[in-house]
Amino acid sequence: MVNQSKEHCPSCGHVVSKSQIYLSPIEFRRIVNNMKTIDDVIELFDYLVRFIKGKYKLRDFVDKFSEDLQQFINSHSSDYGEIDYIRIWLLGFVNTKDYSDPLKPPLDEVQLYQFLQAEYQDGINETFTDIYDRYCDYVDTPLSKNKASRALSAFGLKTAMKKIVREGKRTCCIKLEATTAELSDLLQKNGQ
Repeated sequence: MVNQSKEHCPSCGHVVSKSQIYLSPIEFRRIVNNMKTIDDVIELFDYLVRFIKGKYKLRDFVDKFSEDLQQFINSHSSDYGEIDYIRIWLLGFVNTKDYSDPLKPPLDEVQLYQFLQAEYQDGINETFTDIYDRYCDYVDTPLSKNKASRALSAFGLKTAMKKIVREGKRTCCIKLEATTAELSDLLQKNGQ
């Protein structure tokens, strides 16, 4: 008897493996933050549904998400504020913990954003290394430097190469700079 829940090869009957694609929450955040119009949402509809399907693995939840997103698209307006609302709604799915596992803590990159909110209320003007060292002290399991840099970029904080004087020597380093208002706008834009 053939199990109907699995796909089988029509010629030999062997189970055909399904390729599972891991979609990164950091990439999801970058893509959502780059959406400017409702046309961008329409164009990315399949990707957004695939991401939610991969993260939550609950068919009813994914179906409800798909219906809600389609309803947003159908009742869209060209108002930029509505796109912001859709963007924050979408980011809510990566800002919260996994609903299929209520004991799972928030994503590591969300902890990075919470660190920024707690430690940099007066803006940021530090080297990436100094920020990363403070972040490592702040959380139990920090992201790698590379992943933290990508998460900050997806969040909207861009790094820049700057010349500074350190220990009496002129050197180049990667710096992050953001005023209090800019950081507040980024936190709001990312639903934090």
